[in-house]
Amino acid sequence: MGGYYGEGERGGSGKHGDERHNHVHGTGPTGADGVTGPTGGTGPTGGTGPTGPTGTADSCPVLGDSPMDYLTEKGESYGDDMIVAWGYDPTTEGYGYFWQSVEDLYGGGGATGPTGPTGGTGPTGGTGPTGGTGPTGPQGTQGTQGTAGATGGTGPTGESGALVMKGEWSGSATYVINDCVTHSGSSYVSLVNPNFNHTPSGGTDAYWQIMGSVGGTGPTGPTGASVTGPTGATGTAGTAGSTGPTGATGTAGTAGTAGATGATGPTGTVITMIEAAAYHLTVPSFGGTCFSALINGTPSATSVVFDTSNSGYFPFGRVILYNTTRSNSRIVTSVSGSTITTVSSTDNWANNDTIRIFSAAIGSTDDDYYCDVDVSDVVPANATWILVNVMLFVVGPDQGSFFLHPWTTYSDLKVNRRDAYQGQTIDTVEYWVKNYSRKISFRASGDYTECYVSIKGYMV
Repeated sequence: MGGYYGEGERGGSGKHGDERHNHVHGTGPTGADGVTGPTGGTGPTGGTGPTGPTGTADSCPVLGDSPMDYLTEKGESYGDDMIVAWGYDPTTEGYGYFWQSVEDLYGGGGATGPTGPTGGTGPTGGTGPTGGTGPTGPQGTQGTQGTAGATGGTGPTGESGALVMKGEWSGSATYVINDCVTHSGSSYVSLVNPNFNHTPSGGTDAYWQIMGSVGGTGPTGPTGASVTGPTGATGTAGTAGSTGPTGATGTAGTAGTAGATGATGPTGTVITMIEAAAYHLTVPSFGGTCFSALINGTPSATSVVFDTSNSGYFPFGRVILYNTTRSNSRIVTSVSGSTITTVSSTDNWANNDTIRIFSAAIGSTDDDYYCDVDVSDVVPANATWILVNVMLFVVGPDQGSFFLHPWTTYSDLKVNRRDAYQGQTIDTVEYWVKNYSRKISFRASGDYTECYVSIKGYMV
């Protein structure tokens, strides 16, 4: 098939034909490798081949204006020796792409010139980059599972509602209500649930209620006598060998006599909590010093009538009523008008005896303001500390206060005090008070001050 290769140039020179021929049909045999060293010179150029015959232009169809169209046409209509060419088409009198045989476009080509000698081997190229990491090997076979250990015995069930001793306080432990800890020489009980990383402060706060200082260490029991038994006879040594048998074991010595049992140490602290059923003391309104009056008429075993012209304020509850004329006392259960109801007594009270509720333990400086409260109905005689709950409410215009003190001589170091202003309520304020004869001393101050006292527990 003939055609056009380019505008104004027909066919090609013999030299061009050689180059196209070599490209299509392959090069001649490769010469022997030269000695490693400098690159060899270029071989001589082959002779110019004869000019190929001119193709016939009108025998090659123009396929269109896009070379991509010819790739499909080539596979369907033409052989592998065809190429896409650009040229003038006399039929359409225009230029375009069309298929053209290599022979028609370039001519038959001259003979291939001899191959020049191969140049020397060039220097070795640099090392290529390291290949990627290979795939991970298969996972090994899982080992045999060990035998499960024996299940431990079930621990004892804790007592519902009782305090739980947790030992020394730890910032990494979580505590719940009624958990008890020791810290810096004092003991505390948790008030919240959960209670995590709140350091006991040395007193009562929102998380811990102080229960008291740790008691002194009891005396150490005597050490039991130690008797060492005689040493057993040494067995005969076995004959030495490269790996001889072990010699016979000698006879065990006689066991020594057990030492005497040491004395039993002191009993640990036990705290008992109480669900209060009633207030042990109620101060509905404070207006002066404590009650003092004369007995009016002969008292009965459970009641006393007093002369109202001599009385001060009288709180309700288990207040201790002292007869200073007879140097004894009764426990009050209620007051109504001028009649005081008491726990049954066989005392010798009589008309015109002086009775009062001034504290018998605080001291002359403060006893006009303190009254004594009996708690023997809920606290045992061997208790060491008493847990007291106090609520303070001020209904009047002034500030109010309460003072809680053990039943002993007044000391600023032993008093527990809280203040409130009009409309303020302080409740669930609890204090550990040292037990003296199962009594506590209490004082309220400020007009229109209300106080409510109850017992919540004790320590033995």
